[in-house]
Parts: sequence; C-alpha cells; structure tokens
Amino acid sequence: MSIKTLIIEDDFRIANIHKEMVEQLPFCHVVHTALNASEAIDFLSSATDLPDIILLDMYIPDVDRIEFLELLRKQYPYCNIIIASAAKDHQTVKAAKLLGVYDYLIKPIDKNRLQKSFRKFHEEMVFDKEEWNQEDLDKLFNMKNSNRKGLSNKGSELPMGIDQLTLEKVKATLSTFNQNYITAQLLAKEIGISRSTARRYLEYLDAEKLVEATVHYGQVGRPQRIYILREQNKQN
Repeated sequence: MSIKTLIIEDDFRIANIHKEMVEQLPFCHVVHTALNASEAIDFLSSATDLPDIILLDMYIPDVDRIEFLELLRKQYPYCNIIIASAAKDHQTVKAAKLLGVYDYLIKPIDKNRLQKSFRKFHEEMVFDKEEWNQEDLDKLFNMKNSNRKGLSNKGSELPMGIDQLTLEKVKATLSTFNQNYITAQLLAKEIGISRSTARRYLEYLDAEKLVEATVHYGQVGRPQRIYILREQNKQN
C-alpha cells in the first residue's frame, strides 16, 4: 500500500524538507504541496483519489487555524491528519484531540519522529483480519489498560487551562449579556482577558452545552465563529 500525502505548509522551504522526509519511506508519496488553504481546498475538491494523510501546518495565513481544521475533518473525514506545526497552545491541541487528529508534531520536526508516525499508519492500514479480538482492537485504537476520563485528570476536576474563578466570571457575564450570542472578541472586551483565553472558555462551555458554537457567514470577510447563549445559561 502506498500512502498518498498532501502537505499544507505556507513556507515552501519547510514544505520541501517535509516532502523529502516523507518520501524517504518507500511506501509514501507526496501527491501535492499546498502553500495556503485555498490551494489545498482546490486540490482536494478536484482530486479523483483523496490523500491518505494530510500533513498540516496550523499557521496558514488565509484562514483561521481551528476553523480550517474543522472544515477538513467535516468535508474529508477519511483523510487522516498529522499536524506539523509550531502551534502548541491549549486551544489548538484540544481541538486537534477532539477532532480526531491522527498525530501532532511540534516544529522543528524531527525526521525520525515524523517517519515513526507514517510507519505506524502504514502498519495499521495493512493490519487486516477476518475477525478481531479485543486485544488487537486495543492496539489498533491505541487504548491503554487504564480507563479514559476525557479532558479532566479526575472525574469532577476542570480541564487543564480552565480556572474556576475565571469560569464563574465568564458565566456571570453571559447570564447578563444583552444579546442572544457572543464572540470571543466581545467576551474578551467585557471581562478583560485575551481573545484566545475567551475562546478557550467559550469552547469549554460549548462542550458543557451551556452555549452552542456555530459559524456566521457575513456578506464580506471570512466566516466568524459565534456562540449562541442557551436559556439555562441566561438563567444562571
């Protein structure tokens, strides 16, 4: 089996380095390199045979990195994504995990680490059985013997990056907000935190079903992520 790879990387020099790393493996072939999101979508929408792996840099200049990742996972669910990026903030890593990214590598990329990921993927793709047992499935889905407990380290604890006092302040602000929706930029202005921090808390509240995240498409400009306030949150 040949692993077809699409590289999305805005620096052509780094893209060429990653291409060389990937193609040193005899079972890998880079089918295209896109320098921006538009070029990547044009390639994917016209491809007769989709890539097996998208090697993705999260810092693409013509798109919001989280929204672009969401778009790729929604429109091309059978393309596995390996992130190769300098982005290592909580919001990006959390989104990658929840959206089912296959692997996450921090730049500068170590060649052996990158090739290890591709080898593992290749082994899984040729791992064919007529009937599966639980031990083999655990290996395939990377499950350990310990139970999975989601984002929290202990059942009732808040996830990493979410502070109880700040969370209460966010909830209090939302309960008295005079609109039916809010954005990270508006929340940041209201309580004096950074936009990235505001978005982190809104994404957490979305996961907790206290707000509902959606994308608003205006007449001009790029789509904007907004958070619709649910009734129970307005009443808190």
